[in-house]
Amino acid sequence: MARRVSGIAAVELLLIAPVFAILFFGLMTLALASRLKMELSATTRAGADYAAYNLARSEDLPSIIDAAEVVAAYSNTPITVTAEQYCGCLDTATEVLTVVSCSTGSCPAADTRPLRFIRIQASATHVFPWDLPGLPDSWNLTSTTEARVF
Repeated sequence: MARRVSGIAAVELLLIAPVFAILFFGLMTLALASRLKMELSATTRAGADYAAYNLARSEDLPSIIDAAEVVAAYSNTPITVTAEQYCGCLDTATEVLTVVSCSTGSCPAADTRPLRFIRIQASATHVFPWDLPGLPDSWNLTSTTEARVF
């Protein structure tokens, strides 16, 4: 009788082991993608921190990208960083921001100066190390940080 029970347990282990293996490798894959997403977020925050220091830094887009790429260099995955500056007028009644030109734009409200913003975006492709059913071969991940410049 004990012999039959041990045989049943071995068969159950053989049937359930592939399911556990897929779950384990799937969780590892998602953990690696989550780690890359956090690296992208840290990269964009570094660029925003550099831009927020003063007005002169916020207008120097190549230096903002360089500051973000310092953090991106610690990643094992190549990260692409872009930065842009835009201006907008805020309608306080509807709370809608209308994008205008930073050099020639003016706002219709009492304060004619448009608000200045910096947008830093980092993107990378996470390639899965294993082929798992139900998951694609890779994910394109992005992170965007926007900061108002005073």
